[in-house]
Amino acid sequence: MTSIADLTNVDIDRVEEAIADGAALPPEWYQDEAIFEFERERIFKRSWQYAGRADLVAQPGDFFRLTVAGVPLVIVRDEEGELRGFVNVCRHRACEVVQDDSGSARFLRCPYHAWTYGLDGQLKAAPKQRHQENFDPGAISLAPIGVGQLGPLLFVNPDSTGPELSDYLGILPALWERAGLDASGLEFRRRVSYDVAANWKVLVENFVECYHCAVVHEELSAALDLKRFRVECEGNVIHEVAPTDRRYAGYDDSADVVDGTYDYLFPSFISNIFPGRGNAFARNLIPIDPQRTRVTYDLYCVPDASPAEEEEAFRFADRVFREDMPLVESVQRGLNSGRSDRCHLFLTDELGPQYFQQLVWSALADDR
Repeated sequence: MTSIADLTNVDIDRVEEAIADGAALPPEWYQDEAIFEFERERIFKRSWQYAGRADLVAQPGDFFRLTVAGVPLVIVRDEEGELRGFVNVCRHRACEVVQDDSGSARFLRCPYHAWTYGLDGQLKAAPKQRHQENFDPGAISLAPIGVGQLGPLLFVNPDSTGPELSDYLGILPALWERAGLDASGLEFRRRVSYDVAANWKVLVENFVECYHCAVVHEELSAALDLKRFRVECEGNVIHEVAPTDRRYAGYDDSADVVDGTYDYLFPSFISNIFPGRGNAFARNLIPIDPQRTRVTYDLYCVPDASPAEEEEAFRFADRVFREDMPLVESVQRGLNSGRSDRCHLFLTDELGPQYFQQLVWSALADDR
């Protein structure tokens, strides 16, 4: 069995100790194709990740498909109203069963040889099956995956044997409630995607610290009381406590959310809840290759949020991200330079990146 020690030139026995001392992960871990594929196997195929909007599967028969770490998946609402998820691969010749991005259907039929599955994933019929000896459709079904819901958000885990979503989320739902947000009352408003020329870990490390905020984000820094900014880490969650500066021109102590909350769920989900009317940005990091990441932003708002309030929330989030984008791409070029082997974190201000790197290390070193 391949291990992380087989894929790197660093002294693997020193990595965990080096991280604890504040050293950054080895630069090649942000560039190497073999390590990228190892991350997909050890991290992304074993973890809960944001899948999309629950309203896409509101009614029995509704479905949508997605891909996680190269694995085609489909989420569907069955006849009994139960939410289900499957590997979207036919058990006959491995064709993708569901070909449309979303829709509604009474069954799932493979377009190659018309093997037909129920909404529960069970094979119902295959052409000419009566001519096959000992063929039992009842013994064949689409491979299940983990699927769960948090308010209007859906999450999937390609590993159906992993922990329950509620256990994996840990403190995240409580953090949303503490911010004053009723997640069940949110509705989807819009999606935007960005392609970034940087490894997915570079983007996470940028998000889970505000050491750079005063340098890079003028408007964000004006809104936050950076003297009271702190980071809390627990389980799979990194929580950034960012109280609103009461002197900020936009401060309103009667708002749905007075102090925003900025949270990261390992490995690829980021939520931003900004002060003001109830809102949540669900940000998903989708690794494309070792040096490219697609970032999707889904904006959810309370139903009575006005178009102007929606637009302001989006404008604010978009500005912050666009200020970060050239910098994380510059970091990637620096990592590629071959002259970045002595990077060191300031643990008074970069506890978030350190904790994240420990999560990465633990997942890659897991020899299950």
